Amino acid sequence: MQLKTPYGNVTIHKPVLIALITSPSVQALKLKNGIWFFTDIESAKKLAKISLYLQQYAYTSWQSCLIYHLIAPVMRRALKIKLLSLDEIHFSTDKKVLEKLNTTKDKLIKEHIYKIVNLYKLYTKGTQENYDLHLELKFRGLDPLVESMGLLQPLTCLDEKFAQEFQKTKEYINQGWYINVNSI
Repeated sequence: MQLKTPYGNVTIHKPVLIALITSPSVQALKLKNGIWFFTDIESAKKLAKISLYLQQYAYTSWQSCLIYHLIAPVMRRALKIKLLSLDEIHFSTDKKVLEKLNTTKDKLIKEHIYKIVNLYKLYTKGTQENYDLHLELKFRGLDPLVESMGLLQPLTCLDEKFAQEFQKTKEYINQGWYINVNSI
């Protein structure tokens, strides 16, 4: 489902995830000797597919990755100049942190906040052949263990089709994002 916002269209993931998570597959998740595993392949596949979906469409969109790239130096700078404390970063709300960041006259913080607020004007997705900035990503897909014939095995060893999807997503994520800086 798409929601139109002033910043562009946002995909609503929640209904999809709730349907998958509240299914009987949770009952097939077991803990034994400190190791989590599933007792059937289909339940393991549901969890694993959620992780691949979120990896590809929620957590590593080019916009999210660019925001993380831009906000990291802001947070380091805010700590250095004592605009924010570690406690405020860890235990406060995003809204309160942003309000505090917006009060500063610090040049680096102001520039980066401006870039984040104007992300869609200032940046576009590039290509491997034509880009100004390359953002490297980290693959975090889950390959859950499944109990099969008395042994615990990764799902990718038990389901060839899923193994292909897992590998394809991993290769996609490992390419990273190529970003162009637009002239204004």
